[in-house]
Amino acid sequence: MPRRRLPGDLENVAGMALRSEPERRYASAGDLAEDAARAVNGYPVRARPDSLAYRAGRLMTRRPVEAAVAFVMTIALIAASVVAYRQYSAARQRFNEVRSVANSFLFDVYDALGDLPGTTQARLLVAQRAQQYLDTLASDRSSDFALRRELAASYVKLGDILGRPWAANLGDTAGALANYHKAVAMFAMVAASGHGDAGLFQE
Repeated sequence: MPRRRLPGDLENVAGMALRSEPERRYASAGDLAEDAARAVNGYPVRARPDSLAYRAGRLMTRRPVEAAVAFVMTIALIAASVVAYRQYSAARQRFNEVRSVANSFLFDVYDALGDLPGTTQARLLVAQRAQQYLDTLASDRSSDFALRRELAASYVKLGDILGRPWAANLGDTAGALANYHKAVAMFAMVAASGHGDAGLFQE
């Protein structure tokens, strides 16, 4: 039958009195009584629960092979976690770099070209490169709904560039429709997740 736990530091006092190693118990009944009285009156006591370091040391003494295996596995897990975190950080950095370049092509480079004579081929190249970057970003399985919404808006912008009716465009109606469809799908996903608002539905 398991022993009932005592309140407060009395549990620590009892634990110290019952330790299997004589050198870790109270030296005398008087020391035990004194510590028990201090616990009852709310004063600090000498008895403390076994520390993690002590328990680990006891485990290594009793089961050295199992302890060594557990230690090696812990180190391996920590090392794998560090490597995975670094890889994740590097991947997110590359992702954000691609994101920045895509926005630069769509909103900076293309707009800077404007409707200048003789730049149609250059604007088409910019649009093609932006398409590649956006599709790369869209392939990421991130659950960042703000990013999904941003991507959807970028697909709309690219669709407008390629073939928005009754506006200056590059004459690629099929390409425009394909990008509009991608944008609609992303907007719908964000709305279905419960992250929609009036602005999203308007878009």
